[in-house]
Amino acid sequence: MADLLKEAREKPVVVLGDVMLDEFVHCMKEDSPEPPGLKLWVTNTEYRLGGAANVALNIARLGGRALLVGVTGDDENAKMLRHKLVEQGRYTIEAFLVIDPSRPTTVKTRFLSGGVAHLRVDREKREFISGPVEKQLKVQLAGAIDEVLGSPGSLIVSDYQKGVVTGGSGSLFQHVLHSRVPVYVDPKYRPAEFYRGVDVITPNLKEASELVGRTLDTPQEIEEAGPELLKATVSKAVLVTQGEDGMTLFGSSEDPLHIPAIPVKEADTVGAGDTVISTLALMRAVGATFAEAAIIANAAAGIVVSKVGTATCSPEELLAQFVK
Repeated sequence: MADLLKEAREKPVVVLGDVMLDEFVHCMKEDSPEPPGLKLWVTNTEYRLGGAANVALNIARLGGRALLVGVTGDDENAKMLRHKLVEQGRYTIEAFLVIDPSRPTTVKTRFLSGGVAHLRVDREKREFISGPVEKQLKVQLAGAIDEVLGSPGSLIVSDYQKGVVTGGSGSLFQHVLHSRVPVYVDPKYRPAEFYRGVDVITPNLKEASELVGRTLDTPQEIEEAGPELLKATVSKAVLVTQGEDGMTLFGSSEDPLHIPAIPVKEADTVGAGDTVISTLALMRAVGATFAEAAIIANAAAGIVVSKVGTATCSPEELLAQFVK
């Protein structure tokens, strides 16, 4: 484990997807005579990297070299997001970002008191990028991939369906599939055929249900869906994450491997999927098997869900999970 983390230092991983800013508004709460009966007093506001930017940060915090490709608006939130990228200091995140003045920077605002979320407000534009913006993003993606070629790395697609990951002939996603590096996808609610040709896909239980067209509730139903997902996406592996029920790994030549979740007293699952795919891709890039990488990703997820809000884990925290 220590050797894998040592090998991960400066290992390049390209992250393409929906870049976001997560805003956390911390409040005091009290009863209100007005509907809905709750009043929040704002005490503090903080900003964290979200979406694809959080995937990149997870890679960087584990020692990897993250190359972030995405789109922002031309607004104050874009300035804050870029500031947060630079603020990471010694953690290497290289930005390959395109500005689209026609859309706002995606922001998710959560109002919390005592670590409990009461409301989430999203500011975004979901229409697909097109024309000059998509062309610029292809150029940026090509530049980032050039940095990975020659060094065993990988490319992560963080698809939150906010307009960046486009499909169809000549689309950005087709550009990804011709990248000549392993492609890992954290999917959203699209037909399974959309992701056809990727190397690894990491749906959560709801996303996996959407991909196969039926609700998956029991372990048996999940195991039966695994081969369908492998076939539909023509991928080498599928990792279905199931929250407190752990995750199940399907490989084209291996039996399903179920990995129990690490027990957490109070879990906050915000950004947990970002941690899973970033850790999985980085560990694979340094030579871990699919099973080893999935077990390590499960441990990393257990660490971040024990924290409030969008979070990451350090190599020291991760190593501690395996030397108890």
